[in-house]
Amino acid sequence: MIMDVLMEVVYALIFLIFLVIPDIPQFEITLLADLNNFVDLIFDNLGLLGFFVDIDTIKTLAPLLVLVLNFEHVYHFVIWALNKIPLIKLD
Repeated sequence: MIMDVLMEVVYALIFLIFLVIPDIPQFEITLLADLNNFVDLIFDNLGLLGFFVDIDTIKTLAPLLVLVLNFEHVYHFVIWALNKIPLIKLD
């Protein structure tokens, strides 16, 4: 019963927020076509990149590179999440 009321309040607040936010303007179709052409240009020429670097290596190393470059943020997030567990205190 209480959860139903809380969910209705949350639903009403989210609905109110979306009523206040203005509508997104229309996206010009020519701009979208240009963007698609640019992305197609990049991905159509990945075979040329494959002569110099193995694409599977890039697929494997890209997430690892992001993790290493953001290691401090990831570390602080993990410590914060572990501190939220009552039985584990890492202070």
